[in-house]
Amino acid sequence: MLVVMNHFSPTFAPDYWFILCKISRLFGMPLFFLLSGYLCNPRKDSLFDFTINKIQRLVFPFFTIAALFLGIKLITSGFVHLRYPVTLQSIVNLWVDPMYSYMPLLWFIHTLFFIFIIYKIIDLFKINDYVLLASIVLLNVFIEMKMPHFTGMFPSLVRILYNSFFFVLGHLLQGRELFNRNSALISLIPLLFLFSLSAHILFVHSYGGILLRYMAAVLGIFIVIMLSILIEQTGQSLCKKIFSNLGFYLMTIYLFHTLFVSSFRIFFEQVFPPFLPFLVIAFFAVGAGLFFPLLLEKFILRKYQITKKYILGLT
Repeated sequence: MLVVMNHFSPTFAPDYWFILCKISRLFGMPLFFLLSGYLCNPRKDSLFDFTINKIQRLVFPFFTIAALFLGIKLITSGFVHLRYPVTLQSIVNLWVDPMYSYMPLLWFIHTLFFIFIIYKIIDLFKINDYVLLASIVLLNVFIEMKMPHFTGMFPSLVRILYNSFFFVLGHLLQGRELFNRNSALISLIPLLFLFSLSAHILFVHSYGGILLRYMAAVLGIFIVIMLSILIEQTGQSLCKKIFSNLGFYLMTIYLFHTLFVSSFRIFFEQVFPPFLPFLVIAFFAVGAGLFFPLLLEKFILRKYQITKKYILGLT
């Protein structure tokens, strides 16, 4: 939901919307990496089998979605202005660093694939996760302090290194029951305070290095985990059902939501001036970004073997 919100950023949005999006970016995508590490079990497969599995799960959808949106953007570029148009350079960037391509959202799959493979290789040497986590933090601090130019030269590598921290942290949490409902309630308020304080320092005072960004991200992640525990244990079946369905269709929502939120943005920016309150427009735009991909997978993508394999990454 946070990611879909972030990708709905029309020019007519009020300031508070951009502030909310900016704050949620601190931990929204890091949470994806943490969950990926939490669910990863690299030791059950050989390096070859593990790599083949990740190619099927990530690389196939990566290039299928890239090709699909290439066609969509080439067709629509003649009628509307696109924020990320198709150019020769943007096609080249898709391979090197998708963040600077015509499909920036694919950076997550690109980064996650390399983190999976690197982690599997490191795991072959039986390196302790705590040692690995500390090494990642120290290396990030070293780059920030001694090699600041490295970020501009190799942004994709820096992104892989930064997000590998959350992946390894997620793997460390495997099999551990961190909170129950009572401890989640008790811990939520101080964590919210600390997260707000760190976000305030980062954004208002424009101060804070890599360690503060890590702290803010971890605090935000644990706030989401605690809220999830409270939702799961409230007994409200409708609320749990909605979130469970969103979770089940997570990959498709991530891959296709921009198609729908961008349609809302383009319509109200370039076709028809906004005639409804912003929150109403945002509600329907985010809702469309969440539920139309869900329907797309349920009624189309899962019905055909080719779409199951090359879009959903399912065998």
